[in-house]
Amino acid sequence: MAISCPKIREAYRREEIDAETARHLTMASKAQQKDWLALCADPDQYAPRGFQLKQRLFGGQSISTKVALFAIDEYPA
Repeated sequence: MAISCPKIREAYRREEIDAETARHLTMASKAQQKDWLALCADPDQYAPRGFQLKQRLFGGQSISTKVALFAIDEYPA
């Protein structure tokens, strides 16, 4: 996906949003991007950014390594 909303692309160019937030917005649907932009425009609302945006878009918590499908001690990263 890509950032489909021109206002979000412009905000990124003006450095009003950071690269991490922009990266997460590329994974959001067009409707999610518009919803996020509406939050930004409303002074009474909080528009999550960065990691908080990722959590909001994709359902919350990180996945525990306890459920990894590979041997953790052999993982190179």
